[in-house]
Amino acid sequence: MKKKRILPLLLVGLLTLALCACGGEPAAEEPTEELPPFAMDADFSPEESMAMSNFNACGIAIIEDNVFYGRWLVDGSDNFQLVRVDLALEGDFLEPGDWSVLHEDTYPNYINKVGDTLYFLDQGADDSDCVAKVDIDGQNYTVLAEDGFDFLSLHNDRLYFSDGDHNYCSTDLEGGDRQTVLEGSVYDPYFLTNDWFLYRDMNDGESLHLYNIENGRNETLYAGKTSPAILWGTDLFFGIADESTEGAYHLAKMDLSAITTDENGDPIFPEPEVSEELFGGQFAMGPDGYLYGGTNGNGSNQDPYWKEFKDQAWEEGARSAELFFSQANEIRDEYDEEGLLNAMYVYDSSTGGGNSFGKLK
Repeated sequence: MKKKRILPLLLVGLLTLALCACGGEPAAEEPTEELPPFAMDADFSPEESMAMSNFNACGIAIIEDNVFYGRWLVDGSDNFQLVRVDLALEGDFLEPGDWSVLHEDTYPNYINKVGDTLYFLDQGADDSDCVAKVDIDGQNYTVLAEDGFDFLSLHNDRLYFSDGDHNYCSTDLEGGDRQTVLEGSVYDPYFLTNDWFLYRDMNDGESLHLYNIENGRNETLYAGKTSPAILWGTDLFFGIADESTEGAYHLAKMDLSAITTDENGDPIFPEPEVSEELFGGQFAMGPDGYLYGGTNGNGSNQDPYWKEFKDQAWEEGARSAELFFSQANEIRDEYDEEGLLNAMYVYDSSTGGGNSFGKLK
């Protein structure tokens, strides 16, 4: 008779085990890798600040050892070239000397130079975008990435750029070892330190972010709509969109050395200082640490009347410079009597002389 009780007891035992498995202690979860505490030491020299300023202006030219490499508009046409022009100081003026075309039928942006090689974003006559390189004598033109779309820069002997979907990518200097650094709508990415780069996220309302390529930490530095930024020393300058005027911005300054962390090691960003006066969003940084930008307040970046920002105000009488390369050399805008951009000219601030020799854009 007792043998008949074996099956019910076995079922009870199995049920008890099942209940224990469901209602007992939860199964141990896989440990998640914790991010290290936030740490960043960003501090730019004047030369580094001017390089970031030139990047924001699409890096259309380089001046190195009195040699100009850059975009050039062919006279009487809508075609552009990548050219090399030797410059010589004649009295108080930089005069163009020997001239050579390095690549034709191109619209070069984000020009970088390493040794005797130029790396640039090549927008050809067919509007196809690619990352390319060419020697400074015009030889050995090579396409390195066929879908290089924007924001090309060099960092630690690697190329960084946004692809057609604005994912941030990286390759070696020959176009190999391609990696996706950050997926998403990455605009104006620029390295502030060895590991951290700054960028604007178009999928997040043009907000300003910091991303660490070593540990993947992604921090929102400012959540509102912003314009491209420039770092001077430890002070980060950027535009904050005005709520009532389309295309107009207030200039903001944030001291990155004042960032602190909470008990979890997450950053606490300081509130930026914000000016009341409006400007068009685009600005340049000169060797004196002053900013130069259009102040028409309607979003146009073609305003020929640029002003200088210092002491929390835009002052009149500033030079209309757009690209700065050293304590001496800069490229200024030259406007005609109707206020239209007529040409660009190279200026030597050590002598006070300049010379107009064509259009770059």
